[in-house]
Amino acid sequence: MTAAARARRGHRRCANETGAGVVRSGTARLGIAALALSLTLAANGASRPAPADGVALDPATAADALRLELGRRLYRLGLGRDGREIGARIGAGGAVGLRGGAVACANCHGGDGRGGGEGWVRAPDLRWFALGRPRLRDDGSRRPGYDRAALARALRAGVAADGVGLDPAMPRYDLADDELDAVFAHLRALDRGADAAAPPALLVLLPQRDAGPAERLLEGWRNCPGPAAGRRRPALEVLRYRDWPQAVAEVAARERAGRVAALFGPYLIDAEAALAAAPPPAGLPLLLPVSLRGLAPEAATVRFGLPGQLEQARALIAERPRAVRWRLYRDPDDPAAVAQARSLAAELAAQGRAVEETASLLAPETAAGAGPAAVLALSPLPPPGAAAAPTALALPAANLDWDAAQAWRQGGARLRLAHAYPPQAAAAPGRWIGPQQAWQALGCELLAHLPPLPADAAAVPAWRRLVAESPPLRLQGWFELPALAPAASEDGRVTLRDWPDAPAH
Repeated sequence: MTAAARARRGHRRCANETGAGVVRSGTARLGIAALALSLTLAANGASRPAPADGVALDPATAADALRLELGRRLYRLGLGRDGREIGARIGAGGAVGLRGGAVACANCHGGDGRGGGEGWVRAPDLRWFALGRPRLRDDGSRRPGYDRAALARALRAGVAADGVGLDPAMPRYDLADDELDAVFAHLRALDRGADAAAPPALLVLLPQRDAGPAERLLEGWRNCPGPAAGRRRPALEVLRYRDWPQAVAEVAARERAGRVAALFGPYLIDAEAALAAAPPPAGLPLLLPVSLRGLAPEAATVRFGLPGQLEQARALIAERPRAVRWRLYRDPDDPAAVAQARSLAAELAAQGRAVEETASLLAPETAAGAGPAAVLALSPLPPPGAAAAPTALALPAANLDWDAAQAWRQGGARLRLAHAYPPQAAAAPGRWIGPQQAWQALGCELLAHLPPLPADAAAVPAWRRLVAESPPLRLQGWFELPALAPAASEDGRVTLRDWPDAPAH
């Protein structure tokens, strides 16, 4: 990997030098990935401070207030004087240039400057009382305290308070003197506002383990096209969880404190069953949850959700109204599939259809009937055996194993798949759209059209109602995704096709 590529990757990770507040080359390990966007301010842009109760501010007080507002915008949004996007360079020799929100300090250090906490982003504390005093580094060396001159060198030239070069992932900022003064003032103000409530944020949940696919999604959202003129893309905050109980406890604490507007693109693959057992706080919206299995509606308030495996299975069943007998395959070690099989079995029985749950596609049917039963695979498709096997299989696409599917096809079986979205866009025939591409495109569209984030906790309920009433996400030449899932009888979001035939346009 080139130095520039390493730096680009490193910039998406937060510094992790205990108490140091900056990344020191060769000693600090790059921490957890930072998002491209910072915590947001209120929906309105910066404005001149208004006098309280008609009392005019003296010139010195007004200048201080304006300096603090500029510092806050620089820190949180990467916006400098008159709203310009500040520039910065990362990488060996400053090979990579970035601007605006991509280099906002709050990306790694948080809106309050505290850095990360247990279970989410690990980043150093930037409040001035932490930067301004000496610190002992993890390697035993001593970092002196920062003053304004040392901070200027760190931000502009990438040099720590003791003259050690900072890691290339630390941006070298193009800041004018007044902008540097504003950042300095804002960091000092963070000490005074340590107990102030943080504004509600869009919170992204990421697993600490096996986080590669989640990181790629964040990279895609980080590089979304710019919003339309006059709009500002909502900022994101990241919470990394080691397991679901820890995640839901942290989310619940933030919800009680009024610090979260919604969960955006929470990465819940393989956490669906845990979420059903320990749901997030009631009423907290999950926007575009990243889940292959889908989430039970009674366990989560989902907005802009792709149809899950249960909805896909229902579409496959509805396609065959004359099938009076069904076999539902589920691996007994797959709790999500077991629960879905139980629900579908009850629904089929209520329709007067015979139904059997089975742990093996090769096991003989327990009840004979006229013709073979229709077979629906709710767990990943296993390879066929030597025994007599079904001649037709229906399954959600996420359960398709390519090698196993090829073996079934060679044995004469017909495979019918259900997709949560059209796997091919009419505008790009022959080009497949994978789940990661789908979530990335939908996430960018959602970020571009969400209403401005609420300024405080009191405004959160109204904001959530606006989101629920939002028009569908429309991706031209592909499909539409509504905020609220339609009734099952009207749900046309699922795409059905034979495998390996090309999907219908």
